[in-house]
Amino acid sequence: MTARTKTYFASDLHLGSPYHDDPRAAEQRFVRWLHSIEPEAKRLILVGDIFDYWYEYRHVVPRGFTRTIGLLGEMADEGVEIHFFTGNHDIWISDYLPTEIGCTLHREAATMNLEGHRFFIAHGDEYAPSRAYAMTRAIFHSRVCQFLYGLLPAWLTIPFAQRWARRSRERGLKKSRQLPQPEIGVEFLVRHAEAEALRLGAEAPEFYIFGHRHRLADHPVGDHSRVILLGDWITYHSYAVWDGTSLTLSRYES
Repeated sequence: MTARTKTYFASDLHLGSPYHDDPRAAEQRFVRWLHSIEPEAKRLILVGDIFDYWYEYRHVVPRGFTRTIGLLGEMADEGVEIHFFTGNHDIWISDYLPTEIGCTLHREAATMNLEGHRFFIAHGDEYAPSRAYAMTRAIFHSRVCQFLYGLLPAWLTIPFAQRWARRSRERGLKKSRQLPQPEIGVEFLVRHAEAEALRLGAEAPEFYIFGHRHRLADHPVGDHSRVILLGDWITYHSYAVWDGTSLTLSRYES
């Protein structure tokens, strides 16, 4: 039996998004990757926006994603430690996934000690410099707003949220076509990590792991730290793997 020694990181799958050419095929590809890593996986850390939309009512959850949820549950049953960080698209996860999968849910950034090395892990949207975005994020995270949203029926809220996500993605694509991607050194998540590494000095984590930006990068910051941008599963089908001594970025070619 293969020893489980590796930690895998993935983010920004956006399962169910219309920006996948074939949403069902996109999920099947991710499931094939999960099958491929399962024999060696000690941990699986999902760093946000796994679902393009998720909202839990007390007795209702979004349809779909059966293959993903089922396999994650099987992996947890086999002893794989699963961590789920909420992103800006799947903010409203409650207790369904922790109960059904047995994962640890993180609503905020966290620092983890993995085999004696410190990792700072966050989806990354919380560090966006836009004030307008910060206001929108505060509304989405408001317990009062979530409660009021939950009073509306699912047949109304799910199509509304899907249209919102589609328009947001269209605006983002239009902006990215008009303006080139910034150099990786001026990415706001890289700048945030640089500032933190400078502030913490020798106490800085060795790795800063982020999703959100749909960019794939491994960039040094400070004297001994690295920023890892995990890419996504729309363009890159990318992930990071930690074997206890080294961290590498890879792309899954099924």
